[in-house]
Formats: sequence, structure tokens, C-alpha cells
Amino acid sequence: LPLAIVPPVSAQDTTGVGSLSGTVSDGSRPVAGAKVCAAGTPRCAETDAQGAFRLTDLRSGEFELEVTAPGQPTIKNGKVEV
Repeated sequence: LPLAIVPPVSAQDTTGVGSLSGTVSDGSRPVAGAKVCAAGTPRCAETDAQGAFRLTDLRSGEFELEVTAPGQPTIKNGKVEV
């Protein structure tokens, strides 16, 4: 099954720096060990056993999320805003 990102949640502090968190699944179960990156930044996170991830220290703006996992094609999530 193809990977999917549950819509990420964004949070931002008063300095214009924020984070994104969400969950990666294969449609029926969470995907552990997937790599989630904010394209165009050095920010990446690995999903935990529940498929959850959190990207921190993101400047405010729009980001495209890229997800890679062994045995799965890379997926790109549309623009998300921090």
C-alpha cells in the first residue's frame, strides 16, 4: 500500500520558529522508521513505532514534506504552512 501522511499539525512561537507533527501510515497501519523531511531545509525526522514524527526549528512559511521508507516509493505531501 502507498504511504500517506495524516495531515500535519503546525505550531509557531512568537519568534517565527515553529514545528510540524503528524503520522505516516500505509493506509491501514502506522509506518515506523520512515524518514520525513521538510524539502529545502536540513530538517528531517524519523517516525516512531506509532508512525509519529515531529519536525522542529522550522521558520514560518510553506514547506513540502517528503517521506521515504524502505520498500515504498517516496511521497511528497502538498504545501503545509508553519
